[in-house]
Amino acid sequence: MDFFEFKQWLKEHDLTFDLEGWSGCIKDTIIVKRDGKTIYTGDYDRYVDYNDAVKAIENGDPGDF
Repeated sequence: MDFFEFKQWLKEHDLTFDLEGWSGCIKDTIIVKRDGKTIYTGDYDRYVDYNDAVKAIENGDPGDF
């Protein structure tokens, strides 16, 4: 699942996300929220497979949070 499919999956599950950018030496972070509350954080890279993030969210794993 690429980033664009992941965004669609989030929308279908009534979840929102924010991207938090850092300097060039630290990875950007994706923050997934449900009803304004953070439920998952992880590294953002639009070229990676987001299946692991979906599994973590479905299992209630907060990721790097």
